[in-house]
Amino acid sequence: MNTLDDWPRVKAILEAALERDGADREAYLAEACGTDVVLRARIDRLLASAPRVGTFLETPAALILEPAVFGDLSGRAVDSYRLVSRVGAGAMGEVYLAHDTKLDRPVALKFLSPAFAADHDRLRRFHHEARTASSLNHPHIVVVHDFGELDGRPYIVTEFIEGETLRHRLQQGPLPERDVVEIGAQIAGALAAAHARGLVHRDIKPENIMLRPDGYVKVLDFGLAKLGAATRSPGQADAEARTQPGTVLGTPRYMSPEQARGLDLDARSDVWSLGVVLYEMATGRLPFAEDGALIAFDSGLRPELLEIICRALETIRELRYPGGAELAADLKDVQRQTASRGAGTSRGPGRRAWAALLAIALAAGVLALLLRNTRVTGPSGVQKSVAVLPFDNVSGDPSLDHLRLALADEVATALNWSPSLAVRPLATSRKFGGGGNPQQAGRDLRVGNVVTGHFSLHQSELRVTVEAVDVDGNRLLWRDAITGHRDDSIALRDRLTSRIRDGLLPALGTASARAGDDRPWNAEAYALYLKSFALSTDPVPNREAISILERASTIDPHQADPWVVLARRYYDDGHYGGGGSNALRKSETAARQALAIDPNRTAATVRLFSLQVEAGRLQDGYDNALKLVQQRPESGEAHYALSYVLRYGGLLEESTRECEHAVSRDPANPMFRSCVQPLMLLGRHDRALDFVRLDGDSEWARTLTRVVYQRMGRRDDARVQHDQMTPAYFRGLAPDSYYGLMTRCLAGAAPARQGQVTDEDVKVFLSAREDPEPLYFWAGDLVYCGYTAPAVALLRESVRRNYCAVAAIEIDPLFAPIRNSAEYGELLAAARACRNRFHEHVRASQNTTPVR
Repeated sequence: MNTLDDWPRVKAILEAALERDGADREAYLAEACGTDVVLRARIDRLLASAPRVGTFLETPAALILEPAVFGDLSGRAVDSYRLVSRVGAGAMGEVYLAHDTKLDRPVALKFLSPAFAADHDRLRRFHHEARTASSLNHPHIVVVHDFGELDGRPYIVTEFIEGETLRHRLQQGPLPERDVVEIGAQIAGALAAAHARGLVHRDIKPENIMLRPDGYVKVLDFGLAKLGAATRSPGQADAEARTQPGTVLGTPRYMSPEQARGLDLDARSDVWSLGVVLYEMATGRLPFAEDGALIAFDSGLRPELLEIICRALETIRELRYPGGAELAADLKDVQRQTASRGAGTSRGPGRRAWAALLAIALAAGVLALLLRNTRVTGPSGVQKSVAVLPFDNVSGDPSLDHLRLALADEVATALNWSPSLAVRPLATSRKFGGGGNPQQAGRDLRVGNVVTGHFSLHQSELRVTVEAVDVDGNRLLWRDAITGHRDDSIALRDRLTSRIRDGLLPALGTASARAGDDRPWNAEAYALYLKSFALSTDPVPNREAISILERASTIDPHQADPWVVLARRYYDDGHYGGGGSNALRKSETAARQALAIDPNRTAATVRLFSLQVEAGRLQDGYDNALKLVQQRPESGEAHYALSYVLRYGGLLEESTRECEHAVSRDPANPMFRSCVQPLMLLGRHDRALDFVRLDGDSEWARTLTRVVYQRMGRRDDARVQHDQMTPAYFRGLAPDSYYGLMTRCLAGAAPARQGQVTDEDVKVFLSAREDPEPLYFWAGDLVYCGYTAPAVALLRESVRRNYCAVAAIEIDPLFAPIRNSAEYGELLAAARACRNRFHEHVRASQNTTPVR
């Protein structure tokens, strides 16, 4: 039998056999193969390779049926990689665990077999995989570091992922729905990044999903990925169409209908494949028979998850999710509901099926419509998410611009009176103002409702319009307008808050559980408070704002609002404006004063705890942060607060988990930017960069991007980030010579030519701020540039000030040069002791598990 000519028959029999087990499979093969013993022997050989057969289906049979034999390359050096052991092999090639001797890290080397390397088309696809995957920088997509050739055999170098494939996990049975949603959301997030680049994966299946022990998911094998039809050029399409006869691109059991028919593909094809994977995770079986008919949609699935799967598996692709981003958003919504409910039990075997009813509904193309018209609501204890956008100044009068944020702040404060609402902080939503699309802002902010408005001035009368929009339904929930004299801001405020309580809160399906701060404002103090909103947090205007707010708090000391804002502005002045420890002490006093007036001010609580942590009072900081999470489990800022203290205490894994909880609740909050630190210390550099980007194109972001790139071995990229910085940014934080020293260091100059690091310079580092964390990162820079003695001095002081994360020097690649020094053992022991003391306090606390 000619293998290539008969491959369609072989493939069809093989696929059908894979869907059967035991006696059923044996009976099918006896009938399908008949007396053709050669065919039966080949099918049996393929079935013996069942764990790999899904990958082999895209390979010409002539190259599969005879197993490849490779010599073991373990122990060999390939460029800067030492091959440790072979971890997998198949007809297409083999994979080795290797050690990257340059960056001291494990990596994986994927070799193409000699037979495939000799095939021009296969070699082209191999290189295409390397280029495609390396262009995708996302925490849930496998990172490609390098590629090259050894003895004529091409190889790709990727991150080494410890864990198991989703296929292996599924062999143990269906997953708890909590895990289904968590894993699905991460896969969809990876696809969203690819779809944003115009790339379609085309082979989403359990074999291409890796599950790490820490819960992280990685999508593998972008070797089949291609540019979507809307973005690729005719030349690219022609090149991609030249596939070898006898190959099947993709895996039939997970192919979308349009992929199986050979039509042009877009992101919706990946959505279909992920829909199949979601159902398989939830039920332990595929939703379709060989002929494509629906066989087993299970009524035991939660309605929210069933709705998502059904929409993903729409046979008419126009009715599916348009891409991974939208699918990820819905899964994250379910994830938040699940976290609030405490759901997640494993599914048992005694489940009822809706097979007949749902098969008819799906065939008629109406299932998703039926489900979408039924609004699923959570239990009464689940918080609804809402964002307040800056108001639009339609009057054109610049003297009123401060009201854009001031009015939004008043609305957000009033909404916060309801414990059933999770209100996004203005730090998150302020960039979405200015008459934009509130529905798009709501989707970007991952909220169900958006409140926005505008104001105008007619002679001396100020008219304010407020409206609330249901993001999912794109409908107006509530609208109202108030008027008042422009100089009577207190009366305007009272009318606004009254309408929020009596009109907006009921429209959102909730009500105020407490009266809020009803103390009457002094008119002059309130006017000053509003005026402060027009000033930025840059050092000079921030000091002007502080002066204005100090006057307001002196005139009307019993209002919480000025104290809350003062706490933040004193903090910024202390860290970035030259105010030093005196400003930080004022920040703590202001935060305590705000909480004495109104204990429910979350922003003041977060500020107070961060000051405690930076002052080395880790136990107080932990107790306060944990209490805040228990009080407001849906608050992203509360989980961030807990991540912050866990980071300083050296519990880095726990810290990163709280960071992920924070960003899942509030995905655009720039406050969460410093989650880069624990991720970077754990070596998760790509995810760390995701958090840096929350801060946009700031000086801080460029600094942290540089230090991440240094740890990734990307010196040239680090130099680019440094060169874009303003030298004055480091003034007051580091010695005056520091910027020039780093410039020469990143250019590759030896320490002798970089400049000196004197004892006086070390004193500047130590005295600039009380916060011990910057000392760790300054020390990393100094070791990177060849100055180990001053770096050790900074690390020692950092531990003394209770920065227990210094223990990360064990794995931080920048500190490799000091690990053989006499001081290293002493440093590490002190850092571990610091971490252990904090850990004992955490364990001794009555409630050590954060509320989700």
